[in-house]
Amino acid sequence: MAKAAVLSFRINDDTKEAITRAAAAEDRSVSYLVERILRGWLEEHGFLTKAVG
Repeated sequence: MAKAAVLSFRINDDTKEAITRAAAAEDRSVSYLVERILRGWLEEHGFLTKAVG
């Protein structure tokens, strides 16, 4: 999956701390984890076709 777009937004400190801990626990970057969470929600709600593979 090629990366081309940048998205910036603000979140609460507790949310940032939680996503940082979760990413570290998975040995992933925060960006990767946020994208996976967003894609999962979008797929679940029919806004994005599920990736094959």
